[in-house]
Amino acid sequence: MKAQKIRYWGVSNLDVADMVELAALPGGDAVAVDQVLYNFSRRGIEWDLLP
Repeated sequence: MKAQKIRYWGVSNLDVADMVELAALPGGDAVAVDQVLYNFSRRGIEWDLLP
């Protein structure tokens, strides 16, 4: 019997390739959020994830 105590879960700083790999794992498609590094000097998300 599963306790099902985790309703939502997320990851941080995964790039597109990592997210694809995660989605291929059992239950990986249930990830709710990927908190990415974004600030004035680190703007890679604008080119990598937004498209």
